[in-house]
Amino acid sequence: MGISEVYGDHGTLVLGSNNLKDYIHGFHLQAAPAGQSLTEVEIIKQLAFPELFTDGRLALFIRVVDRWGKSIDQGKYLVPSLCEGVYSQ
Repeated sequence: MGISEVYGDHGTLVLGSNNLKDYIHGFHLQAAPAGQSLTEVEIIKQLAFPELFTDGRLALFIRVVDRWGKSIDQGKYLVPSLCEGVYSQ
């Protein structure tokens, strides 16, 4: 099982998956305020992938290309931020 854990003054986040062959689908997020037990957190709809693929890497590739295409259509630049840095980790 792959697990990433983040600890801070305000609480803990734990992201994990039992499927080590797919880096996109099957993840579960748990959170807890400081000093409390972890509980499952539902992934918000805006972050969920609209379609499941046999190979989850396709979902990620399609999302990146879609954002890139929309930025071209809107005449805007995609500027990496801290959020993109965290996602890439």
